[in-house]
Amino acid sequence: MTVIEVTADTCDHCGPSTKAYLYARMPSGRSLSYCGSCGTRYLPGLLEQGATIIDQRHLIGQP
Repeated sequence: MTVIEVTADTCDHCGPSTKAYLYARMPSGRSLSYCGSCGTRYLPGLLEQGATIIDQRHLIGQP
């Protein structure tokens, strides 16, 4: 099982005011978090680099 550590549930690109919905663990061990927009933008590159992904973008807009 791969563990993706998240220090804050916010987008690493947009900052603390934006909730994260896509989480990645890079082969190096680094964990990343992205909002839906950034997650969609960066997902192909993350997968190309061999990242393990947890994609919760389907939860956007849910209470």
